[in-house]
Amino acid sequence: MKKLLVPLAVFLLLALAVPAAFAAPSQLELGMSWTPYTDINSGALDYITGFHVGYAWYIFYGSWDALALPASYVSNYSVYNEPAFLNLVDGGIRLVLGPVVGSAAFGTNFLHVYNIPGIIPSVGANVKVGLGLKFRWWGVGAYLIRPYATWDEMGSDVASLFSSDGTIRTAAVDSIFDWSKLVPGFNLTFYF
Repeated sequence: MKKLLVPLAVFLLLALAVPAAFAAPSQLELGMSWTPYTDINSGALDYITGFHVGYAWYIFYGSWDALALPASYVSNYSVYNEPAFLNLVDGGIRLVLGPVVGSAAFGTNFLHVYNIPGIIPSVGANVKVGLGLKFRWWGVGAYLIRPYATWDEMGSDVASLFSSDGTIRTAAVDSIFDWSKLVPGFNLTFYF
């Protein structure tokens, strides 16, 4: 009898979760985000404002996020001391289970630096995961972005996750979840 309960419980959970995940065939998202950071000049806590546009079709998800980076933040990660826009264009999956919304995506990032003519935007890669709550036409959430300078760097980390050598796998996990490289944020989203 106990052997029958586990498969029955799994089937019941899937029967409840799968229709909820596919409930809304398509949905447009517009929102704003705030990413906390410490200003290297003053040491004060400040926020980076971002803009978000997303589109979900069943469980498939695409988004564009633009973060307006101040000069002090850009100089901490590059050779430039000018304000910039970090654009993230991602694709992945989004699941809606009741009021809980979860997403996982990867894509390209572009850093556009102001006031420096002739600079070609640098192209990198990123991985983004998010979790939030949806209240009919609006929602709040939190996310983590792991930006990479190149696609090769991201590919190396992902490939290392599947290595047969435990030391290489551990190094990949440490690289992906290095808190000094993760970009946390909070968002307010409107659904249409």
